[in-house]
Amino acid sequence: MLIGLIVTPRIMGALGENYYGIWILMAAVLGYYGLLDLGISSAIVRYAARYTGQKDRESLNRTANTAMILFTFIGLVALVLSFVLAEVIVRFFNINPGDWLMVKRCIWLLGITTALLFPANVMSVLMIAHERFVIRNTEGVVTAVFRACLYLVSLHYGWGLIGLCWVNLVIGTTTFVINVLIMRLFFRHIKMWTKSFFDYSMIWAFLSFGFFTSIIQIGRLFKNKIGALVIGRCLDMNSVAVYGVAELLSGYLLSFVIAFSGVFQPRLAALAGQQDGEAFGKTIKRYSVLVSNLSVCGGVLAFLLCRDFLTIWLPKDFSNPQIAAVIFTILLVGLIPELVMGVMLNALLAVDKHKYYAYQTLAEGVASIVMSIVFVKKFGIYGAALGVVLPAVVARAIIQPVYCCKVFHIRWSQYMGEVMLKPLLLAVAVIIFFRITGIMYEVDSYPELLLKGMLISVAYLGASFFFCIGNSERRALIPEPVWQWLEV
Repeated sequence: MLIGLIVTPRIMGALGENYYGIWILMAAVLGYYGLLDLGISSAIVRYAARYTGQKDRESLNRTANTAMILFTFIGLVALVLSFVLAEVIVRFFNINPGDWLMVKRCIWLLGITTALLFPANVMSVLMIAHERFVIRNTEGVVTAVFRACLYLVSLHYGWGLIGLCWVNLVIGTTTFVINVLIMRLFFRHIKMWTKSFFDYSMIWAFLSFGFFTSIIQIGRLFKNKIGALVIGRCLDMNSVAVYGVAELLSGYLLSFVIAFSGVFQPRLAALAGQQDGEAFGKTIKRYSVLVSNLSVCGGVLAFLLCRDFLTIWLPKDFSNPQIAAVIFTILLVGLIPELVMGVMLNALLAVDKHKYYAYQTLAEGVASIVMSIVFVKKFGIYGAALGVVLPAVVARAIIQPVYCCKVFHIRWSQYMGEVMLKPLLLAVAVIIFFRITGIMYEVDSYPELLLKGMLISVAYLGASFFFCIGNSERRALIPEPVWQWLEV
C-alpha cells in the first residue's frame, strides 16, 4: 500500500489522465484472467493444510504437483487469449485509434506476465497452507520494492505504458524464480515437478471443491472490475482515471483487512478437521469481532481523511479530486460489510459449505453489471459506483449473515449485535464527535494528515476495546502480565 501510494501519483503525472485511464482499464480487463483460476487456489490451501496437519507427505506432494501442472496449462491458455483478444479489446472501448497498436502490445506483455504468475501462485499458496506467512510476505515486500524502483526508472526515461508493462514482465519472471528458490530452501519435503505425484483424481477434487469458489471469483470480478469497464465503454478514459483513483483506494483498504483476516483461513481449516462444532462457532465469532472492529476503524479513517488525502496526494493538474472523493465514499458504503463478513467466508470454505455463498456472490455480480449500465446512463460516473454498492449492501449486510449464522449455529441477533451493530454505532459516534468538536481541521501536509489519522485511530480503537470487544478477546490481545496488572 505504501509503495502504491508513493508511486501512483508519479504514474498519473507522467502518463496524464488519458493514458492512466487506459492503464486502469487494462488492469481491469486482465483481472478477468483470474477466472481461469477456477477456484483451485482455495482448494490447494484446504487440501495442503489438511495433509500438512496430518503429516501425509505423499498426499501433499500429489496436491502440489497436480496443481503445478494444471496451473502451467492455465497460464498457457491466458497467454493465447492475450494475443487473440487484444484486437477485440481495443476496438470495444473508447480508446483513441492512434493508441490501438500500443495498447495491443501492452496486452501481449501483460498476458506473458500472467502466464508466468499462474505457476508461481501455486508455490505462494503452498506457503499460505503451511502458515509460513513471514517467508511469503518477505518475498512480496522485496518484489514490490523492486517493481516500484523499476516503475520510477521507466517513468524517468519516458517509456510510458510500454515501459510499465515491461517492468511487470520482469517482476513476474523474478517472482517465479524466487518462489522456486524458496520452495527448494524451506519446503524440501515437497518434490516439485515430479511426474510420479501427478494424480488425475486430484484434478477432479480441485475442480469439485473449487467450482463454487470459482463462482465466487466470477461474482467478485463482475462487482469489483465492472465500474471501470462500464465507464470505459460509455464515457471516456479521463473518467476511467477518476473512478480508478477511488477504486484503487478502496482496493488498498480491502487488501489491508484481508491481509489481517486471511491468516485465519488455514487455522479455521485445521479446526474444522477436529469436528468440534461448538468450539468452531465460538472461534468464528471471536475472529469476526476482531476483524469487524479493524474493518470499521479503517472505514472511519478513510471517510474522515479521504478529501484531505486526495488533495495532497493527487498531482496538481488532476482534474477532479473532489469527484474521486465522493466516488470513494460511495464505494466505502458497500465495502465495509464485505470486510466485516470476511471471517465467515473463510469458515464456509473451511467446512466446504460455500455453495450458497457462491450463488449469492454471482447474483450480486450480475446485479452490479445491470445496475451499473443502467445508472451510468442516468447519473454518469456516480451511477457506476452506485450500481456496485447497492447489491453489495443487500447481499453482505442482510442476506449473508442470516445464512452463515444458520450454518454455524450462531444466534443471528447476537452475531449482528456484536459483529456489525456495535462497531457501526461506535463509528457513527466517533464521526459525529470529530465533526461537532471541530477537530477535523483541514490539513495540507502528510505529517498533519498522519497526526489526524492517529487521533481518529486512538479514539475509535480505544473505545472499541472497551465497548465492542468481549472480555475473552481482550485477554487474547493483551499479554497475561499486563492483564493481571490491569485487573489489579
